[in-house]
Amino acid sequence: MWSDVNSAIGDVTTRSSSIGLNKVSTKSNEVNVADRRVDVTASGGRAGCDARESLVHILQQCHSTHHQRIERHNGIVRYLTSRLKEKGWRVLQEPHYRPSQDTKIAGLVIHRDQQSVVLDVQVVGTQVALSDAYELKRNKYLFSERTQQINSDSSPVVAAVTMSYRGTGAREPANILTDVGLGRNDFKLMSIRCMKCGLRAFSVCQKSTAVRPRRS
Repeated sequence: MWSDVNSAIGDVTTRSSSIGLNKVSTKSNEVNVADRRVDVTASGGRAGCDARESLVHILQQCHSTHHQRIERHNGIVRYLTSRLKEKGWRVLQEPHYRPSQDTKIAGLVIHRDQQSVVLDVQVVGTQVALSDAYELKRNKYLFSERTQQINSDSSPVVAAVTMSYRGTGAREPANILTDVGLGRNDFKLMSIRCMKCGLRAFSVCQKSTAVRPRRS
């Protein structure tokens, strides 16, 4: 399911006439060279960061886009919440579980009949493989003490809804998302929401003005 959507997303983002993040990436590199107001290659990003102003930095790390990253995550969570409620699931957003080791906040925990499913949303950069990011996130819940708190009667299904900032999704959670009632159109809409938030974040960063202390 995700593979079909990923192929479609790839087609969109690689066409020269599209408004995809690959095109934005090219434009961001042009801005770094062509914008004579701020020498971002020498002094860091226009938002005042010391890091080079690359697309991955803007969308995943820059302080100027922190709010947009939160909104990107929350937007996907809100979409899942709405759709899963329509499918008859009882949905808990960000429930806190306190095992002996640490407190864990799951993105979504859904219940229906005797079944429980953990769906934790994450949007990652392109430096890490989606499958690796998926397993790392999922494994944080695979402790008996933690799963007992989620459902004391039966072991919950655990999945990490893992996407890159380009809107592509990890294939591993596809079957679980299908089992809870989601379809190809849901995957497509989540990808679109992810990319739209990325475009907003890019716009916010490009409008930022670096505030640096004056030298005495």
